[in-house]
Amino acid sequence: MKNTTITILSTLFGSLLFFSTSCAFKYSKSNYPTLISEQEIDDFVVGWIKVNHEVFDWKHASDDMLYSALMHGDSLLSVDFYIDAEKKRGKFYGQSKTMPPEWLKERDKIITFILEKERRYRKDPSITEGELMFPYGKTDKLAVIDMKISDPSIIPELRKNYYAYLGTNYLPPSLRF
Repeated sequence: MKNTTITILSTLFGSLLFFSTSCAFKYSKSNYPTLISEQEIDDFVVGWIKVNHEVFDWKHASDDMLYSALMHGDSLLSVDFYIDAEKKRGKFYGQSKTMPPEWLKERDKIITFILEKERRYRKDPSITEGELMFPYGKTDKLAVIDMKISDPSIIPELRKNYYAYLGTNYLPPSLRF
């Protein structure tokens, strides 16, 4: 009985994974993609948790699904970064120290990249860093950036080099109060 349940759940998860990674955005005249529905995202997240018995991590979702979840939520993307060999952030985390200069430079590079992409995508050169970083702003103590995005091409480009995800900004419909 237990093996049958695992087989069924594995098949369900595999189908959901195939569906989520094969869904390509269809761009409309307004240049905005058709989003994956909240129910499909909910099914994927809950199915993944049931199969893996772990807390869900957005690295398991496709770029399309992550973007859709962003757009169904508050569009706030979190980007966790580090500089090459200095993956041990503990040497300045929790010690009231600021990030080393090379980390600050990397943070500013990411912010500039997102800002330029958003200006082009929205066709609005007047968009400011402060508008995209609202409500949190930036800190020199944490190697995390939270920025509002609307350009779907930002996600795969950031995911190549950084950990881009939703924190607690998206809850599947079945988990909302």
